[in-house]
Formats: sequence, C-alpha cells, structure tokens
Amino acid sequence: MPPCIMIRKKIFEEAGYFDGSLEIPHSQHGEIEFAARIKAQGYKLLIDGTHTAVHLHDKQNSGTFGTRSQLMRMLKISRDRLIGYFSTYADSYFKVLKSAPACQKLELAGYFPFHCLSFFIMNFQPSWVLMYPILVGLGWSLLSSLRSEGFRPANIFIFHPLITLSGRVIRAYGYFFRRLERLLDYLLRMDHD
Repeated sequence: MPPCIMIRKKIFEEAGYFDGSLEIPHSQHGEIEFAARIKAQGYKLLIDGTHTAVHLHDKQNSGTFGTRSQLMRMLKISRDRLIGYFSTYADSYFKVLKSAPACQKLELAGYFPFHCLSFFIMNFQPSWVLMYPILVGLGWSLLSSLRSEGFRPANIFIFHPLITLSGRVIRAYGYFFRRLERLLDYLLRMDHD
C-alpha cells in the first residue's frame, strides 16, 4: 500500500505545496523534501502506522478498465512513466558507471535491478506471476553478458568484467524502453485509425 499523508490547510499555506520536480518520473523524494519544510516551520511530524487512510474516489472514474479507450489511456500513462523514468535512470546510471570510483560502481550495479523492480511494484502492483519473467530475463541478460565478456571464475580481476557488464545491462535497459516507447506509440496510433 502506498504511503499517505494528512496535512492541515494552514500548513500548506505556510510551508508551500509539493515540489513537482521531485516526484516521479524525476525522483521519488517529494514527500521527504516537503516533510523537511514542514519541520523547518516548527511543526511536528507524526508517523502512525496503526491507522488506515480511506481514499474517496469518483465512482464514475474508478473500477477496472472495461472499455478499449480506458485501456489505451492507461497504456499511454504507463508508457510515459516507463520511458521518462527508465530511460533517464539508465542514462544517468551508465554515466556514473563509466566514471565513478569502483566501490560506487559496484553499489550501483547491484542497486539498479532492485530499483527497476521497486518501480514496477509501486506503480503497477503486478502479481508475482508477471514479475517472474522479468526476473528470469534479468538473470539471462546477466549470464549472456558475462559469457560475452569472457568471464572466468578463476580470474582474479573480477571487478572489471562486472563493471563493464553493469554498464552494458543498464544501456540495454535504456534501449529496451526506447523500443517499448515506439511499440506503444504504434499501438496508440492503431487505436485512432
């Protein structure tokens, strides 16, 4: 379940509103920055995990995607999220992996697949049946990249192939999501014809 926040109107007037440039697809730190501004105004932050927040929705716009136009609208929203988020992150991770110190490269190489996974779970809440092929694909791309890199278990210098592999895998993610954008654009154009 996504986090929820309840704030008095007076606090919004004093501290300002959420900064949209810190929300997805740019980053995920909008609530943290907003909480820091509230605290700087002298207010206390209360975190209570025992209460449930009830979200009221417009009955007309809620429910499943029954019609084709609703499905295509959701596809377009998903496409924009995926392309904006993953292509930006793939490019920035690749730049860091090219020039960062070895310890940071290894940390990012391990973090990126979990970052992708958390994005899918947060935004699309897929079942694990859908996540399984993605995880298998990650493993397959990892093994094929290791094979193409000439990886040998007895090799003492294991870090260089691992770092090169990470850059290749992350570049491949950026390429994949750019291809996905073209496919979704094609599907959306077919819907309008």
